[in-house]
Amino acid sequence: MDRCHLYLPLVDSSGTPYPYAEVTLLDPVTGNPIEDPVYLDPRGGAPELWPILFDPAVINVWCERPLRVTVQALLPGGATFTRTGVDIAPAPRDVVRSHEPLHIGAADGLDGSAMLAVSSDGSATWQVLDALRFHRHDGAAPGSTVISPGSATDVYPKQTWLGRLVTGEQGAGAVAAGAQGQVRGPGATALGRASAASDAVALGAGTTAGTGAVALAPGATASKDSQVVVGRNATATASPAGATVIGGSAVGGATSAVQIVDALSATEAGSVTLGRSPLDVGWLQLSEFVALAGDTVVPRHLAAPTEAVIAGASSTLGFYGTAGAVQPLVSTAGLPTDAPGRAALLSLMSALDRLGLVYLLDGATDDEFVDWSKTQAHDANLVLETGDADGSKAGDVNRVKRNATGPGTLTYQLQPEIGDVALRAFVLGSAANLQNEITVSVSPTGATWTAVPMTWQPVAATAASWGQTWGRNRSAIPTGMHYLRIKLDLNATASTPQLGRAIVRPRLTLASHTSRVDFTGLHNTIFRAVPTQQQTVVQSFAVDPVDGHIYWSQLVGDGKQLPGETAPVPYATREASGDIAITQMSMATQQILGVMYVKRAGQGDCLAVERGSDGLRLWIDADSSSNGFARALARVQFQNGAVLDGKTIPVVRPFGSSSASHGLSCAIDPAYNRITVKRNWPDPSNGRRHYLYDLTAFKGGDFSPLAVVDQAVGSSTPDGLSIGSAQGYTTWGNYLYSIEGNGGSNNAYLTSLDWRTGQVVQRTLVTSNPDLTYREPKGLSVWVPNASQPQTVRFGYGFAGGATGARHATLVTVDTFIA
Repeated sequence: MDRCHLYLPLVDSSGTPYPYAEVTLLDPVTGNPIEDPVYLDPRGGAPELWPILFDPAVINVWCERPLRVTVQALLPGGATFTRTGVDIAPAPRDVVRSHEPLHIGAADGLDGSAMLAVSSDGSATWQVLDALRFHRHDGAAPGSTVISPGSATDVYPKQTWLGRLVTGEQGAGAVAAGAQGQVRGPGATALGRASAASDAVALGAGTTAGTGAVALAPGATASKDSQVVVGRNATATASPAGATVIGGSAVGGATSAVQIVDALSATEAGSVTLGRSPLDVGWLQLSEFVALAGDTVVPRHLAAPTEAVIAGASSTLGFYGTAGAVQPLVSTAGLPTDAPGRAALLSLMSALDRLGLVYLLDGATDDEFVDWSKTQAHDANLVLETGDADGSKAGDVNRVKRNATGPGTLTYQLQPEIGDVALRAFVLGSAANLQNEITVSVSPTGATWTAVPMTWQPVAATAASWGQTWGRNRSAIPTGMHYLRIKLDLNATASTPQLGRAIVRPRLTLASHTSRVDFTGLHNTIFRAVPTQQQTVVQSFAVDPVDGHIYWSQLVGDGKQLPGETAPVPYATREASGDIAITQMSMATQQILGVMYVKRAGQGDCLAVERGSDGLRLWIDADSSSNGFARALARVQFQNGAVLDGKTIPVVRPFGSSSASHGLSCAIDPAYNRITVKRNWPDPSNGRRHYLYDLTAFKGGDFSPLAVVDQAVGSSTPDGLSIGSAQGYTTWGNYLYSIEGNGGSNNAYLTSLDWRTGQVVQRTLVTSNPDLTYREPKGLSVWVPNASQPQTVRFGYGFAGGATGARHATLVTVDTFIA
């Protein structure tokens, strides 16, 4: 058997072999010299001893079997060389000739490279030892590489030619691979029967790319500078330089900056058309617009377009509007929260707001400067001015101005993040410096400030050389901002400019898009059949991810005697009184850590975790009625072993009297800082109504809901489709989630409703843990595992199981979301 061979020149950075080297081959496992005999000849000879001196430094040795070694060499001047993973390969079984001459060469001479042909199945694999470094050819270009059946004469440096009949003007650094490739300038890359100009890439048969352009797929043509064309037979020949055309046989238009087949077109002027339609909006003379043509559906909003065009299958043109103009200011806050259609109207107004056709004030701080009550602070150099006798302020009779020259500032504070700002201003004379005379900045804490560039409309003349204008933030306000400061300065006349109105809107409102849970996705069981200690059915649960604890609420078990009680109390009495137990358990170990009791509270339907400035707090049932249902909410600290009284602890009554508050419970959305309150209303026996609030405002006593959704008894939807008893709810973003079903009936359903419309979005039968005994769905909860990523949540639901008197709890999460 022929010996295995290692041929490895040791070269410097220029490719020149070192004059000599002392070499040792090491075992890659032990790091010691290999014990296999090594020879300097392919046959015969005596084994060599380590180290071996090679002069020049070209390792050329044989051994009896294939090996993988580490090469270690001592070079001139004491330098060392180490290369791991070097294979000493077996000799080829056969050597064959190519069907036509194959030229391998390099401009600076042949350096002993070899070609091997290994044939095991009738096909040949050509192996060239470091061919791209050591070959020679007839050309004179330094650093170039040519592998071709012909004798190429490349005259530019650092070219790479692979294939036959490579042609073109060439150029330094050009690459051509494949038959008949053409490179037509420096940096060109042509792969296949393609043609590429300087710094261009052309890939595919018949592909053409102009200077700096990219053409991908057979027949693609990007003939002008910097164009990008992707798709078979796609072309941008008629399009301007820099255009992008995507899709098979797509044809770029004369004004197209972006063209995706014929379903999307964007012009250099900024207009965008989505969908296939003969829609013609040229008569509008718009420079920037978004057109939704044909049956195009856009599931999310269009973010603050300059102009918008809406068109559908049944209309040539729906409507359009300009976001920079004085838009209608709209608010639904004046409607009663239980007014029919309020949620649908809010949804419509939200959509129009996102299109820039109206400016929705719901949730905003809208300051018309009647007084300073809406500001967090203001300078002594700012004063309130009233009246408009000469009409110069367009009827605005309450304004802010400076008292004297020099700066004057006012500040707003929003607990939710600030989303955007709009200002109405009045200016005397020239408004050329308005951008510097009214400036806006934001801050997360009120300490360090970030400037917010503003865009102002052209000033519209009013009277007496005055004019009015509106300004909006030019770009998105950074996240995490809670303070907004407005400064008036730099005008030598103190009375100008003046502010007539300031609107500061929160980032997250029902007008904002939010993700939702997909019930058809992955359901993961977190823990299963954990004994509840009270032996009663778990009614609700909540998770504290900071400490890794889960809390659940249930009625106190039969025969339990609490501190201060003179005798054990039967379960029927506990149920009628509304005595609940709240258990704390480790999520990681399923170990019970503590229990707290609340007498005269409710049925345990309410349990929510809040991490506030005062630490961890639980929202629970309170003030039970004569039949044991809660009529108030309480926010308490968990105290292991404590016994509280739900009628004496501090409570929250969002609906006033207890007679209007039957069956109260709540759930918290930690991602959006909201709280949902449920009450049995208007009929305590046959109606459930859910109210959505901003959590900070709610704790401060502001009980104005953001939205209201009804849910009929025995149904997950307002339309009365009966799918079992209501067993829990929670909220996340724009969606209310509920779980319904009955124990032992296998009719557990998860349902999501849109807060903005009140309509069901998804309703899915729950099939997880089908073998649980009893298996009554109980409770929903949302929690944020990582506070630094508040929009990444977990969504969980529970099952109560086990026989009467020996109940247990199971927790399952749904881990699939729709963006």
